[in-house]
Amino acid sequence: MTKRIRHFIITLFVLGTLLVWITPAMAQKVELQFWHGLAQPLGGILEKIVADFNASQTHYHVNATFKGSYPDTMVAAIAAFRAGNAPPYCADVRSGYGNHDGRT
Repeated sequence: MTKRIRHFIITLFVLGTLLVWITPAMAQKVELQFWHGLAQPLGGILEKIVADFNASQTHYHVNATFKGSYPDTMVAAIAAFRAGNAPPYCADVRSGYGNHDGRT
């Protein structure tokens, strides 16, 4: 058996195994918690974008939650982290803050 055929068979086996594990997880809708600090009117625009996204597909559902100002949102994220129930991702993206050359 040549190396190429052996690699192909191993790849098919790995992909088949992954498919068996991943398929049940894909059947369930993934819930994403999205905390933001956008007040009106930008918060309303964001909520509309999230609602349109949720309506456009069936695999994901984003729960956008206004947590107050940016500092309030970060305090809530830190408190949730300390309590052991933080969202898996947290981003604080603001214009005019920090370096814009790729360093933080």
